[in-house]
Amino acid sequence: MTVNFSSTDPANADPTQPVAGVDFIEYRVTLNGVPGAWIKASNPGLVNPFTSSVTLSELGAYSVEYRSVDRGGNADSIKTVTFWINRPTTVTGKVSAIVPSVLSLAVNQLNFSPIIPGISQTYTGTAIATVTSSWPNATLSVYDEDANTNTNGRLVNGASIIPGRLEVLNSTGAYQSIQAPNQARAIATWTTAVAGASATITMRQAIANTNVLVAGEYAKTLTYSLSTTTP
Repeated sequence: MTVNFSSTDPANADPTQPVAGVDFIEYRVTLNGVPGAWIKASNPGLVNPFTSSVTLSELGAYSVEYRSVDRGGNADSIKTVTFWINRPTTVTGKVSAIVPSVLSLAVNQLNFSPIIPGISQTYTGTAIATVTSSWPNATLSVYDEDANTNTNGRLVNGASIIPGRLEVLNSTGAYQSIQAPNQARAIATWTTAVAGASATITMRQAIANTNVLVAGEYAKTLTYSLSTTTP
């Protein structure tokens, strides 16, 4: 810690006069009740104001007395400043927060454009999956829980069934037919934790010109799964 002293002699503004200006500043440091010697810092010239300082580093209670004297021998009254120099006390404290296991998935509806009977055509549609996972890896997959082998993986409108299976674009860029849970198709994978990540789900449905189609909505409810191998 540095204590700075400054003194100005305004009584005689002419520095050429022999009694003009500050002659010296003196101070005494008392540490923990033990006074030291008076220390004088002399003005080397006609500096006005004249400054001086003392640097203190020992721990304890300080009382610093100080005054200045001009060249005419006029002394200030002694002034005192008191303070402490303490060593900080340090401790360590843990700050903690738990991130729970999170596998969150939202998928919007996938719609194909209207299917035209009697025309061979493949229809393609997309949906967006929004994924949040607190695990170092995750896989988004899809399957059809329908236990009926005649309708599993197929669009259905009442008793009318489109013969060709729905196909999904998998994580390697190939189309696969949608099957039962034991043959879930991986749509996307992540190798890090993610928050609000988006994945595009692309499906297609092939229609032959000989397929008999009934007016109305053909649909199938599929199951999307977000899973991890860790832990």
